[in-house]
Amino acid sequence: MPRNGSLPQRCFRVMATHLLIYDGECPLCRRSVEWVRRMDRRNRLEYVPFSGAPERLAAHPGLWPLDTDRVWLVSPNGRAVSGADALPELLTVTGRFPLLVPVLRNRFMLGLTRLGYRLLAPNRYRLSAWFAGCRHGACDRKDHS
Repeated sequence: MPRNGSLPQRCFRVMATHLLIYDGECPLCRRSVEWVRRMDRRNRLEYVPFSGAPERLAAHPGLWPLDTDRVWLVSPNGRAVSGADALPELLTVTGRFPLLVPVLRNRFMLGLTRLGYRLLAPNRYRLSAWFAGCRHGACDRKDHS
């Protein structure tokens, strides 16, 4: 798989909606997805946790296995972006904050957001304790830190 988080287009069948594939066990990730759901007033996204919907992912050859340390956005035409690169695409799909999209696609800002994502993703369970109000020891998982 290419380092930039994209996948070859030939791996996908055409889908009716965008797929947002995320770590459904991570409290911070779930809270982030809830924020995206509120922004998705057009209902153009389908939310698929990595661990919660293997049958949904199996319906699309090439979607699995993906790097589970990053969020993935897959468009109806099969274009897949991940991590920090998914943020401007999410804003475009939802139609929210249109003035922010070109700023986030700027080379300098994209470099900064990629760096931030590389620091955040492997520490998402630790960060969940601070930002997502962890309960029942979900943030103490040793296999995700």
